[in-house]
Amino acid sequence: MCEGPKPLVPPVKVPERPMLRAIRGGSLPASACVSPFSLGAQGMKNLEVDQLSNNFQKWQQGLMSTYDYLLYLNLIAGRSFQDLNQFPIFPWVLSDYTSSTLDLSNPNSFRDLSLPIGALNSERRAQLQEQYQALNENYQQQMVEQKDSTMEVPKPPQPYHHGTHYSNALYVTHWLVRHPHYTPAHLKYHDDKFDRPGRLFGSVGRAFEKAQTGHPFELIPHFYMNVYDRVEVENEQKQKILSPGEAMLLNAVGLPLGK
Repeated sequence: MCEGPKPLVPPVKVPERPMLRAIRGGSLPASACVSPFSLGAQGMKNLEVDQLSNNFQKWQQGLMSTYDYLLYLNLIAGRSFQDLNQFPIFPWVLSDYTSSTLDLSNPNSFRDLSLPIGALNSERRAQLQEQYQALNENYQQQMVEQKDSTMEVPKPPQPYHHGTHYSNALYVTHWLVRHPHYTPAHLKYHDDKFDRPGRLFGSVGRAFEKAQTGHPFELIPHFYMNVYDRVEVENEQKQKILSPGEAMLLNAVGLPLGK
């Protein structure tokens, strides 16, 4: 396997899947190990394109699972389990977290993957579009004023829809607060304490609602694999929560009702 940066967090024990074995065991795609100096920029690009095309065809033909294909896309995009700020990203797929029976034949049971998570809610999407338009008008006006000004003026910020990214270290530790490998990282981001009970990850359905109306965070691979040897937080870390009710919340996650 290619040498890389030392992990920022302890390695996580995960189920043996083909792409994970490649990442951890040594048989990475050729493009991940060949030096760009030996091929040149164009040669490296051609190698990556060939590998991407090959895996895309495997996925289309059912020879590669969607999980492994998405993990591969994360890998060639430079994402890694070793970096919480560049952690692999997986999408929300389901949208029904309340029905007692999940109807997989109903299109409404699934999230619309043609839109980013922050644009799924129509009201929220309209608000973001209005915000972008206002910011864009202000940006254009300031650019004109800057051009006409005889003084050096800082360039105004460009317009945007969201003021935050769909994945970062804070979101990753939010999802993995109960995983013993990542609990210390969560505590570090919150002054050696757990986040406020109302903001702790405690329900998949509620998190999906928040992703549509508030912070537009996507998911991580752990939502699609079983990696928990134990889900309870270590006792010495649990003591940082004073209220028994808060400790109970920390060790419980509301799962979807559908079967």
